[in-house]
This record gives sequence, structure tokens and C-alpha cells, in this order.
Amino acid sequence: MKINNFTNIYFDESGNTGHNLTDSEQPVFVLASCNFDDEQSNELISIIQSNFTTEAHFKRLRKSTNGQDSIINLMSNHLINPNNVKISIFNKPFMVVSKIVDILIESQWHAEGRDLHKNGLNISYSNVFFIIFSNFFEKEHVDEMYISFIKMIQEKTEKNIIDFYSNIQRLYEKCSDVELRYFISEIMRTRHIVRNVLCTVDKTALDPAIPALFSHSVLWGEIYHDGFNIIHDDSKAIESKKETFRLLMDNTQSEIELGYDKRRFKLPLKVKELIFAKSENHKQLQIADIISSSFTYWLNRVHYNKYKDALFNKLNELDLRRLYEGGMFIWPSTDITPQELGLEFDGGLHPVNHTTAFLNRARK
Repeated sequence: MKINNFTNIYFDESGNTGHNLTDSEQPVFVLASCNFDDEQSNELISIIQSNFTTEAHFKRLRKSTNGQDSIINLMSNHLINPNNVKISIFNKPFMVVSKIVDILIESQWHAEGRDLHKNGLNISYSNVFFIIFSNFFEKEHVDEMYISFIKMIQEKTEKNIIDFYSNIQRLYEKCSDVELRYFISEIMRTRHIVRNVLCTVDKTALDPAIPALFSHSVLWGEIYHDGFNIIHDDSKAIESKKETFRLLMDNTQSEIELGYDKRRFKLPLKVKELIFAKSENHKQLQIADIISSSFTYWLNRVHYNKYKDALFNKLNELDLRRLYEGGMFIWPSTDITPQELGLEFDGGLHPVNHTTAFLNRARK
């Protein structure tokens, strides 16, 4: 597909349940993107079409032994490497926790003149909260709190606010440990600012597809300095934010580096065109589907530590981790300190404040 003189990058996602981040059937979201040209795509698709003649789709391939072999042969091909493929991964329950931190606690800190992004404190808080919620409370009560938070962001009614903070209060009251109570109180004290915060939060804030696409745009921009095109498999979530991405691509503004530590990024994005397409028309999108779906199939079983069938075992033998180095990896860990996280503050511009300023200038 020739659009202009810039390279096309092809995107497909797997496991997208939108804002429903508590879907127990699909706890992982993955975005895959690739830069294969037609010759490379034909080589990869030929691996699949030696057994099948129709459009390549992971869901169909995984149902047979031949199809599973085709998946493994494609995923282990020399072309599937970090130079050609980028991956972002989101553990959805952990994303709920990280959004509680980013939307509520970060806003509270910002109002107090403090910066939760420095030294990776937002990630540290997310890890601590996830450890607390996963180990010290009944899953049923935690899930109710997660669901009430999602509804509050989506619907923004007074009842939603009451329900969420009632669930937080219940967790607080069930906890006798002073240190644990301190952390939960950090959420409770956001109640007085929550209405103002909700006025500024878009309902797509909980959709992992948005930050994943942004992250990939930054990563590919580090390779294609002069620009590139995005060909994205049809996505309502991304299409709804197309105008925001257009503003982030405003090349009338001087380049600026934002953020801290290894999370730094540059604006404007190097994207020239953002186009939606059907996979039947692009072999590269079919390849991206197989890559992203292979990751969700593998990671869903890692998440639950069960359902480990033959296909999982074969995928697990591949060095898949090499493909998501540098991409967004929203997954809980026990890393807490800046040193453990590798996020010691070394200067930089506040990512949210300066991105907002960039968008405001682009709108003028």
C-alpha cells in the first residue's frame, strides 16, 4: 500500500475489552506492530499458507496441530526480531491499579505541588497497591472496588463516586496494619478532589489501546526520524482519539523531549498518516494479528499459571521477552525503590504538564 514516500508500520491488537479491565477471560492486552515490506511479508505468510490458503488468523490456526505448527514456525522465523517488531503488554487488573494511582493519587499530589512521576513513584505506588490488594484482602471485595472505579470513570455519577469510596473505606476498615492503612488512606483522601478530576478525564482513559499506540509511535520514531505511516487494523477506540493523535503529530512545533529517566519521549510524534484498514487487504496486518495473539495466548496462561497446553509450551520455549524490551510492559512486580525500578530521577520535564501544553499549542 503506497501512501507517500514514508515507511508503513502495521498495527494489530489482541485481548482488547475496552474499559472492561476486569474481564477474567482476557486478563491481558497486547499491541503488536511491524515494519515488514511486501517481500518479507510474503516470506512469513508462506509459512502459514503452506498449510492454509485463506486469510491467516491466529484464532483459526490454533485449532489444529498444523495450524499451531505454523504459528510456532512464524514466531521463530529470523524476521521476527526487535528491529522489525514492537510489542506492548498490559496486565489489565494491574492497569486498574495503575489508573487509580495516575488519575486520583497523581492529581492529589499535583494539587499539593508534588510530582508523583519523579523516581518512578507512580509505578512504585502501583506495585505496592497491587501487592496489598492481592495478598491482604478477599478477591471478591477487591474486584468490587475495581469495578466501582471503572464505573466511576465511565459514568461519573454521584452514586458511582459514593460506591467507589465506600468500597475503599471497607478495605480500610478491614485492615489493622498501620502501614497498609496509610497507603489505602492515600486513595481515600482524594475524595475531595475527585469531582474536579472526573471533569478532565475522558472515558477512553481506561482503554490500553491508546497508551500502547502512543508508545509504539515513540519507539518507531526513534528509528524513522523523518517519519512513518501507521496502518492500524480497524479500531473504534483509536479512531475516537484520532484527532488527539493528529495534534501530537503537529510538526509546526519545535521538537521537545519530555519525561524522566528511561521513560523520556519526544514530541511531535513522527507519524505522517494514521490510517485504518482491514486485515484481508494487508498481509502485514495478518502477521501482526498472529504476533499479538501469540503473546496474549502465552501471557494469559502465565497470568493464571494454568491452562498450559502444548501450544503454550511451544511458545514458552521461544525467547519472546526479547520482543517487548523497550515497549510498554504494564505488569506487576515487587520492585519498589527507584533503584530497583531503574527510574532514579536525573532531570527532565514533567510528562503530563508539558504534553498538555503541547496539545494546547497545537489547537491554536
